[in-house]
Amino acid sequence: MQEFVQVGRGEQTRLYDDQLDALRAKLNGAKRDSPQACDAFLLLQRQFAHLAQQKIDFVAKLVTEETFAARQ
Repeated sequence: MQEFVQVGRGEQTRLYDDQLDALRAKLNGAKRDSPQACDAFLLLQRQFAHLAQQKIDFVAKLVTEETFAARQ
């Protein structure tokens, strides 16, 4: 059971990483040569920041749960 949980956690962090990599590629290739392009670029930046925060929250929760479980 613990192996299944570990695999699931690893899979979730890989999903976050894959999504962040896709957004990073879009950001790197985004043009900023017009007001509309800048708006699109800023939207991508917000999406990236939001997803990165979700990953941080997920990892922090895992670490907190593991620390709590280890103390019991």
